[in-house]
Order: sequence, then structure tokens, then C-alpha cells
Amino acid sequence: AYWEKELEAFHIESKVKNQIIRSVFEEEFKFSPVLYIYDYAAKDLKKGITKEIFLNENLQVDPSIKFEGEDFLVAAEGRNESAAEGIYIHHSNMNRLQDRYLNFVKLNTIGYLFNSIFSSDSASKRMYEAAVQKLNRKFYKSKLIVE
Repeated sequence: AYWEKELEAFHIESKVKNQIIRSVFEEEFKFSPVLYIYDYAAKDLKKGITKEIFLNENLQVDPSIKFEGEDFLVAAEGRNESAAEGIYIHHSNMNRLQDRYLNFVKLNTIGYLFNSIFSSDSASKRMYEAAVQKLNRKFYKSKLIVE
């Protein structure tokens, strides 16, 4: 019973986190349109399968959401070589962008922990907002998009 409760709490926490990330990208990332998938769908995406993998605003797979085109970017949360947590950017082939300026933005996890202890509002949302705003600025400033 204990592990069932822990698993249920983990699922609820994951759903809340995913909703925060989705809302932050919608509010803050203006460089390009954004579609959402679960991590497990990345294998299908790498194979070029883009049917029935995209999520709606309720984080449910929605077959009506379609992607047109061949080139796109994929953002995923992870850790770099120095164990810093952040958001990584990959090409449509799921390889990380070569441009080190564009391929990673660090999440302020220490600030998140501090703020979550001493603040009543969503420290998690503020952490993701700062990271996505920085990512958005990086893409707009990039020499790769000039002209």
C-alpha cells in the first residue's frame, strides 16, 4: 500500500510538472511553434513517425494534432557533463545541436529549492520561466537565424 501511494504521488507530481512546463513554453517561448510529446514518443519521432504522438492542453495524445515538415527542434530536460540540470535542444534526428550557445540552458535548481522553502507561490514555474525566457532570447540572438 505504501508503494502504491508513492507511485500515485509521483504520477500526480509529474503531471503537475508537465503542465507547468507546457504553460511556460506557451507563455514564454515565441521563437517558433511548440508541440508536446511524452519522452517515450521520442523513439517514434526519431524514426519519422509523427502520427498520434502529440499532446493536447490536457497532456493527452490527440490524433488531430499534426506536424508538417521535416525540420524541427526537440527540447528535453536532462543533466550535462557537470551534472547541471537544464533544457537540451536537439535536431529532428535527435542529435544535440552543435552550437553550444543554443543547445543547453541551465535550470536554477538551487534557486528553486531555496524559493520553494521560503515562498508560497510556484517556485517551479518561476524556475522554468527563467530558463525558457533565456532559451527564447538565445534563439533570437543567434547568428544562425540572421537573414
